[in-house]
Amino acid sequence: MKALKFLFLALLIIIVAIASFLSWGIWRTGCDIAALEDQVRERASAPRVTPDQMAALPDGTDGLPAFVRIKAAGDFRRLLTENFQPTSAEQIISTRSPDFVFHATTPIPGPIWAAAYDGYVAGRMEMRAKLVSAITLLHFTNDAQLDRLSLRRWLLEASSWPPALLPDGPVIWQAIDDSTARALVSDHGITENMIARFDASGALIEMSAEEDGDLTTPYHGPGEHVESDDYRLREGVRHPTELTISRAAAGKHHPFWRAKVTEIEFGPRE
Repeated sequence: MKALKFLFLALLIIIVAIASFLSWGIWRTGCDIAALEDQVRERASAPRVTPDQMAALPDGTDGLPAFVRIKAAGDFRRLLTENFQPTSAEQIISTRSPDFVFHATTPIPGPIWAAAYDGYVAGRMEMRAKLVSAITLLHFTNDAQLDRLSLRRWLLEASSWPPALLPDGPVIWQAIDDSTARALVSDHGITENMIARFDASGALIEMSAEEDGDLTTPYHGPGEHVESDDYRLREGVRHPTELTISRAAAGKHHPFWRAKVTEIEFGPRE
């Protein structure tokens, strides 16, 4: 009987220890994400919108937000897999500097989930993936190649919030023809670009990298292609509500994130 009580007590201690470790890990992950988001907000100075740009915006638009928080839900395909899993995601994107933070949660078979976040702030990227938001599976930081790809990632992610791509911001545009242009962004000595395509109404519908992606990397990275669709008007600003992000190589697109925007929260306006 004493042995049984001892075994029960030992099991209880182990369960409490595991629960405490997981709780601390989940809390720590939330703190890390919040710290990165604080950096984005601090660096996002109020946008300087020119009179011409303001005149082109719909009536009732009181300037553009310095940053925007976007929530989305959809299907995500993990690296080296074929099946998509339901995923919820949230990101904060700066309008005035090429900074962003993205985090997402994807269920894994059973009661387990995977959480991932990455943030590009002030020229540096940090990327983590964790099991049940607590146990680190992947961590990249202080990686020059990833920093470069993450600058392009800002261009791609900003397609979900086109005001970030206005000429008055971090992006320089080079016209190619009536429906396409090259978008260039520079930050901390790095320059990246993508080719943007617009429809007859002027809406941004597609952005593509000019070079093939490396499909052997241990992460999807920024992807090389994004399609934007189903534009809606919110507080005087048009934005897409459906996005498909893909890897691209050898003339083929390999989608890995199909998302629908569920909520947008504007930061302070000018």
